[in-house]
Amino acid sequence: MKKEEISIIVPIYNVEKYVEKCLKSLINQTYKKIKIYAIIDGSPDNSAEIVKKYAKKDDRILFVEKENGGYGSVLQYAIDKIDTEYFAICDPDDWLEVNAIETLYKTAIKYDSDIVIGDKYNVYEDSTDKKIKIKSNLNHEYVKPNHLYENNDVSILAMLSPSPHSKLYRTNLAKDIKFPKKVNYTDFLLYLVVLSKAKKGIYIHAFLSNYLIDRCGNTETDKSLKNIKNQTIVFEETYNQISKNRKNEYIYYKLYEQCRYTYVSVLSHTENLNLKEINKELSCITLLAKQKSLIKNCLKETGKGKLNNIVMNLLFNNSTRLLMYSFLISLRRKNDRKS
Repeated sequence: MKKEEISIIVPIYNVEKYVEKCLKSLINQTYKKIKIYAIIDGSPDNSAEIVKKYAKKDDRILFVEKENGGYGSVLQYAIDKIDTEYFAICDPDDWLEVNAIETLYKTAIKYDSDIVIGDKYNVYEDSTDKKIKIKSNLNHEYVKPNHLYENNDVSILAMLSPSPHSKLYRTNLAKDIKFPKKVNYTDFLLYLVVLSKAKKGIYIHAFLSNYLIDRCGNTETDKSLKNIKNQTIVFEETYNQISKNRKNEYIYYKLYEQCRYTYVSVLSHTENLNLKEINKELSCITLLAKQKSLIKNCLKETGKGKLNNIVMNLLFNNSTRLLMYSFLISLRRKNDRKS
């Protein structure tokens, strides 16, 4: 492994409007020892020509063009090739602050950390100069910034945002991860599986990346049935891979928390799904039920309260879950008829 060089993965599909700004932010980093894997994932637009132009100017950019296989296939391809000790991901419609890689890498070296997590800015298409600070521990502020978590305690970092923004990973912890193809949301799998194997991890309170949150096609704001199905595929694959590793109560809780949000989204598609189909789409909950005691411990430690316990018990019991789905479906359809 090359110790001082940092790899940056840029998965590229249909982003010709944005990719130039992304690449500029990478080649202008204060930390110069970088290798940029600019991977065209069968993109039908002009993104490839833009990347080729920059690759000719800067030999740190590795231009790769492959058949479309989805976000996970890009991560799989790049991680298999990477020969540096650490790597980061920068989505092509986002961009990094000029000191992002230097800040992440210096922190990793100082603490010999397997993963470093920073904060991000949310930006919007109509005014990319206006930045909104978003802390990675926004909803879980008991996760301490600038505190090195070690061994089993590293899993508490699962409570932070799983997005790829402002993160540096130790490469060897990701080498054996298997990513599903033709689906999005696989950065979630990467984050949780690496945490399940990491021995040291740290969250730093530093805003290092810019997330274009309202771009058309953004998967975080996409509530389509297709995207929901992608999420459930990733949830099950994540569960299968983290369950091979150490006790991971916070990681199981994070997976449960994300699944719960997805259930709300699924119930907005009751006109297209029947009860049996909905239960199938949400099948990851039956896997997580095996970890109920660990998840309950996490609920208790994080002070989530009685209501969350009630919801969890409803979801983990097959009979009550089906009754709840049936009630919510009938209620939604009744409201739809009135409107």
